[in-house]
Amino acid sequence: MGLIEVGYEIYQYAEYITASEETEPVDGWNYEDSLEALVNNPSMDAEDLGYQIVNYYNGYRITLSTVYLGAFVNLGYLAGDLGESLMLPEYKDEIYSILRDVESYDDYDYIDLYHFAELVTYEFNDQDIINKALNIMYAVDDAVTSEKHDNYNPDSHGIAIYFPYYEYNIEYENLLFAQYTTWDGFIHWYHGGNPHSNPPTNPIITGPYNGTVGVEYTFDFFSTDIDGDDLYYYVEWGDGSEGEWSDALPSGTTWEAYHIWYTMGAFVIKAKAMDINGAESGWSTYTVTMPRVKSYTFIRNFLNHFPILQIILKRPVFQRILEV
Repeated sequence: MGLIEVGYEIYQYAEYITASEETEPVDGWNYEDSLEALVNNPSMDAEDLGYQIVNYYNGYRITLSTVYLGAFVNLGYLAGDLGESLMLPEYKDEIYSILRDVESYDDYDYIDLYHFAELVTYEFNDQDIINKALNIMYAVDDAVTSEKHDNYNPDSHGIAIYFPYYEYNIEYENLLFAQYTTWDGFIHWYHGGNPHSNPPTNPIITGPYNGTVGVEYTFDFFSTDIDGDDLYYYVEWGDGSEGEWSDALPSGTTWEAYHIWYTMGAFVIKAKAMDINGAESGWSTYTVTMPRVKSYTFIRNFLNHFPILQIILKRPVFQRILEV
């Protein structure tokens, strides 16, 4: 919850966020005392309210902080800048040592950003890298307006970040933080990816142009990668359903995906390809229409088998019904 990635998604909509780096106790926050402070002083600003929530927060294995969201854009840039400086093969042992010792949480893929930067200053002798790590530490101190942690999380400083210990999750690419900073390139590189990979071609989409509501249809997606890297395909079906990723497939292999539309209308399918190094193609689109509900089509076909009913069917009132 206290991830910089979460704050990056919402920094345009609020000034402050109060969240925990660690999972929270079942009891949650001390709502009674912190909100009583607001009742007693309803004109307090967001920073002060955040302080009250943090101040009254208690429990076992706790962390909580209030952070100024306006600092997240610069903090994201600084994190990416440090990551780019660490992308040398000879540095992987030092990075591994840092990941082993850095403050992490219930999910080991989430680490304290300040502590990561602090450990960088201990592990590296390169002054440029040290300065970039120090800049992150200063920026975290400036962004966090109030913070609390207990002895079980001694190196928590208020802002966590995603750095997977074992494996990089490609769905991370969908986050704004990954799209607008270079941090994702660094952690993907660490887990074997190549941030300088060439992107695959825009996928070719083939399938029916129209169909019937409630019927499953098959669509093919095809792309190639100039580097010969394996590819993932991602598709959105245009009906508000959740997008889906394929498994990794060899370059030039067609992916078959299946979908059912449950309402009539025109739907724009969007798809892209991404190689195993995180290089993405552009979007391809394909429009499919669902003009008829299956049950109505069945009724019309049924009536057409009976000549006398065909005469009735031609009456304007029935034509209008069948056109609905």
